[in-house]
Amino acid sequence: MKLSKLLLLLPLTTLTACVEDNDDLTDALEKQNEILQQQNDLLNEQLQNNNQASTITISGTVVDFTTSEPVEAGMIRYRVAQTWSEPVAFTDGNYVIEGV
Repeated sequence: MKLSKLLLLLPLTTLTACVEDNDDLTDALEKQNEILQQQNDLLNEQLQNNNQASTITISGTVVDFTTSEPVEAGMIRYRVAQTWSEPVAFTDGNYVIEGV
């Protein structure tokens, strides 16, 4: 019985000594956690800014290939990623598409 009690005390003593000597490591980990939290906050802010809707306006002139003159009237379509727009009418060769 005395031998088993002695064996139980040895591992506890060793473990306690390891934990007591880690103050510097604890401080370094806390500083690292602060930096990581700041980086996470910045990334979350960037994600929120990127999720806000932003649009552009497209404008131009449709010209006849052979004469280089503006086409009087017609329809054009545009594609964003894999989605095609509904036809957009133009006159005098000029078109303006807002909110793309």
